[in-house]
Amino acid sequence: MIRAATSLRPPYGGPARRSFEIDLPRGALREYLIASHVAAVAVAIVPTGQCRVVATRDPGRTLVALRREFHGIELASIFWVESPEMARLIATEVSLPRVKDERGLMEGPASQLVRAIEATAARMNISLTEHAVVMRRVRSAVHLVKTKIAEAQARGELGWFNKAYREWRLEAKKVGRVMSYAEAQARLRRAAVVRALSGDFTDAGIEMLPAIFPKLPTPTADQRKATQRPSN
Repeated sequence: MIRAATSLRPPYGGPARRSFEIDLPRGALREYLIASHVAAVAVAIVPTGQCRVVATRDPGRTLVALRREFHGIELASIFWVESPEMARLIATEVSLPRVKDERGLMEGPASQLVRAIEATAARMNISLTEHAVVMRRVRSAVHLVKTKIAEAQARGELGWFNKAYREWRLEAKKVGRVMSYAEAQARLRRAAVVRALSGDFTDAGIEMLPAIFPKLPTPTADQRKATQRPSN
């Protein structure tokens, strides 16, 4: 589990003891959040109290990148919105009018930036969801999907998926595309979780095929010739 441990002394600023942690998504949780196309607006804070507001689809990876530039930087707060465009709008609106140092950092306290994010989102009529709430929803969705898929597999109801995989693999071979069965299964789980996150998932069914197997280009004449069996 990735955790962003933030030095917080109310109000989120100044040299302080390390006392706040944010549970960041990784593995399946990270993949499913990315697949759902939501995005986050986060407040990052360095040990001396300066801050940066960032828009990101992957808070964990963003934190790693920020740590290459700023020693000891952590995430103080994360809100989720429906799209990357919304996240960028909010981050830009909050950051643009504020004075920054040569490193692009703003003066804290971080709590002031959190309030600015909330006010900006309200003014733009954009709904914010707290990070902890999103993580609970994603964990619940992942558990539901894994349970449903395991039940369908136990009942022998994934024949449509196996058939579609075999057909897609044959067509993909003509254009030089490859997908392992394990990857196809992961795409099945991811497609199911995206539906679960939107409240539109009851079982693993054939309607998810377009999200699992990408459309293939038409093979060229040379590709068709290369995949034809020589006649006897």
